[in-house]
Amino acid sequence: MESIGGDVLKFMGDGILSVFAISTPQERNDKCQQAASAARGILEGLADLNETRRKADRSPLDIGIGINVGRVSYGNIGSPGRLDFTVLGPAVNAASRIEGLTKTLGNRVLATAAVAQASPGMFTPRGSHRIRGLSQEIEVFGMIEPTG
Repeated sequence: MESIGGDVLKFMGDGILSVFAISTPQERNDKCQQAASAARGILEGLADLNETRRKADRSPLDIGIGINVGRVSYGNIGSPGRLDFTVLGPAVNAASRIEGLTKTLGNRVLATAAVAQASPGMFTPRGSHRIRGLSQEIEVFGMIEPTG
């Protein structure tokens, strides 16, 4: 698979935090589309992996991905003995909470309205949901998964 962009920032147990840095307002839609394309590529790779696992009589793996766009703070966080480069802020928290809805809603990939609007034809509405840390419900969109 060709590189779509973005960076894996950290591995957290069985989770991965990836970022698609936006330098200018003009890049926003492109970066949202890149993140959505990366998620679709992950789903395609998962289908191939699960086919191999099925042939080896192993159980399939499943995933959940939450995609959001917004301002974040970034840098080295921690003490001098244990610095960790990371991103923080409500946009990161919302992406994590949205990922948590994937099992409940039955979609492997969920995104916010801003990401869905920037990625035409890739998402379908899944309703408004309350997520921890936000005072209002937010509308989430499920990725239309590749077939075949």
